Amino acid sequence: IYTLSLHDALPISEPPPALTHVPGLAENLRTQDRVAQALKRCRHERGALTLSSLEARPVFDDGELCDLAEAAHTRASDVIEDFMIAANGVVAQFLESRGVASLRRIVRTPQRWPRLVDLAAQYGDRLPEDPDAPSLERWLLRRRAADPERFHDLSLSVIKLLGRGEYVVERVLPVSRIKYFVKVRARARACVCVCFSVCVCEGERERER
Repeated sequence: IYTLSLHDALPISEPPPALTHVPGLAENLRTQDRVAQALKRCRHERGALTLSSLEARPVFDDGELCDLAEAAHTRASDVIEDFMIAANGVVAQFLESRGVASLRRIVRTPQRWPRLVDLAAQYGDRLPEDPDAPSLERWLLRRRAADPERFHDLSLSVIKLLGRGEYVVERVLPVSRIKYFVKVRARARACVCVCFSVCVCEGERERER
């Protein structure tokens, strides 16, 4: 049995020895990496923003927690992140196509957009007067290229100005299905899982008929 961390496997221009024990695994990971990059490009073309944050990871010594270190952001973490976001989107579209309500976390059009305009002006850049995600994304990319070391701090400022996300109900449940929503209304993920399971089970019953 061979164990391999995805963080060790990507990027795989020179695959680690463990990959050679499973025929085709290296090419499979390359394919996943290419698909993840394509998904990221598509998402950003539709208005996603490039932001960065610092995350801590625990450091253990002989099973004892001894320190916290900055978690490195790698292509492997990108692959995981991009596929998780894609999966969320697919499930949301599936529930919508079946007329089932779901809880979604959204960020509304920022009311503090003028302060984002002022922030960009401090760096000699200009954002439009009205909120525009593509313009904000292009500015963020320019700032990351110009000053990658301080991009974490800039990202934090932008996130605060964008405002906190909130959960909203997408569509209204038919009366016959409200019970599935009420049972798990306090837990958004559980709600999505239950609604998804209900739709799948109903689809199976329809096919059996």
